[in-house]
Amino acid sequence: GYTEEETVNVNVRDWDVMFAPEELIPEIDRLFDQPRAFETKHRRKDGSILDVEINAKGMVLDGVPLLYASARDITTRKQAELALEQGRVFAQDILDSVPSEIAVLNHSGVIVATNQAWRRFAAENGGCLDSASSSNVDIGASYLAVLTGMTQQPGEDANIREGIESVIDGKLPNFSCEYPCHSPEKKRWFVMTVTPMHTGERGAVIIHVDITDRKEAETLMYDYAFHDSLTKLANRRLLQERLNMTIASNKRSGTYGALLVIDLDNFKPLNDQYGHAMGDLLLKEVASRLMASVRQVDTVARIGGDEFVIALGALSDSQTKSRQLAMRIAEKVRTRLSEIYTFTVHQGLGEVAISHRCSASIGCAL
Repeated sequence: GYTEEETVNVNVRDWDVMFAPEELIPEIDRLFDQPRAFETKHRRKDGSILDVEINAKGMVLDGVPLLYASARDITTRKQAELALEQGRVFAQDILDSVPSEIAVLNHSGVIVATNQAWRRFAAENGGCLDSASSSNVDIGASYLAVLTGMTQQPGEDANIREGIESVIDGKLPNFSCEYPCHSPEKKRWFVMTVTPMHTGERGAVIIHVDITDRKEAETLMYDYAFHDSLTKLANRRLLQERLNMTIASNKRSGTYGALLVIDLDNFKPLNDQYGHAMGDLLLKEVASRLMASVRQVDTVARIGGDEFVIALGALSDSQTKSRQLAMRIAEKVRTRLSEIYTFTVHQGLGEVAISHRCSASIGCAL
């Protein structure tokens, strides 16, 4: 806003806003020795401020040292840069507000953006957030490389990699999968969803959602539906399913199976004298002894108060030998259950050891 005549008498101190008056002379001296371009702010005649880019170079003209400087108004560029930064911050704030872990990948599978939940989860689980590190899992890292060992399931990492690459390449509209990612302290499950970017450049958005609570609830409901709540053995429903499977398997293989029906003797006196809590301890110990007496392929179930069933599968293709094996296992179970039971109960201010003998009646059907 200055006229040509006015500029003759105006000092750089009058229009430069960035440098303090005492800083200007040393800065000008440095420019004589080190020509460079830099950004600063100038004040117009009306007091308004504009961004400028200065290119300065020292020279000698007719023996007189002079500083040549040109100024270019970069206000529009700075406003565009500010708008771009505000847009970036706006998008980052939205990403950080999402509780699920999010990473954005470019066409090569390299992470170009993450949210706070992603960074927090990575830090809590031993991940490195340093872009210079080979174990980096933040911006600049190859997500496809990060996948190695993530699911803790052989072959699943390759399936996920293929799914992500297919979304990035446009072969799939989206991709999702569930996978376990257990820590030393807790078993955890996640669901991953992959959706393509629609910015004109190929890429994908990866979202991880922790579904551990849901999986634990599903497991709990399954246990309630198919297992005895006290002993954790199979209940009637699961026993029936296992029996059907065992019978079908025996028919295919031409082998025999057997059913052991067990009824505890001398259980009621313990329950009556010391209460249900002591009876529960006995039932748990019985369940443990039964499980230790059979094979992994066999099923042990509790079908009533002190009644248990063992389903033995694939004993032998000989009826006689199968009967002998079943009787041998029944005798092993009877002997094991007849061993003395010892429990500790609290009475008054001390503890009392209680010993109890509990035999069993066992019926066997081939």
